[in-house]
Amino acid sequence: MEDRNEMVEHEDAFEELMDDLEEHDMLMEMARMIEEEESRPAIVDPARVARMMEAYRLVIGALDGQEAEIAVKMHEPFKSFGCINVTFRDLVFTEPEGLGIAVCLASNCEAYARADGSSCLSLGFHGLTRPIF
Repeated sequence: MEDRNEMVEHEDAFEELMDDLEEHDMLMEMARMIEEEESRPAIVDPARVARMMEAYRLVIGALDGQEAEIAVKMHEPFKSFGCINVTFRDLVFTEPEGLGIAVCLASNCEAYARADGSSCLSLGFHGLTRPIF
């Protein structure tokens, strides 16, 4: 019976290893695709950049002068990506409709607590550039 249990444990460990390898292969393929896309010549997509700037304007309006750190990053970490990060401690969004529109304009939205006791709202924008060919 002990041999059987040992075999099952080895099979489980093997399955975990295979799952890890499949996940690793998938991540490596995604990295290769991103690297390939980023190496192609590209131009800025004015419509996408305008969307990001409109979202920035709406976020500023939703803050209504409250204390928050706002960082706008374009073409970081990839040339086709940008983000708006709002870091704050105590914040009340006075224009929730505008904030909702800003979130809809973004490709993705994340909100999370930080170790220093502050919170962060991050709006990500994909597609800021278009490949030329």
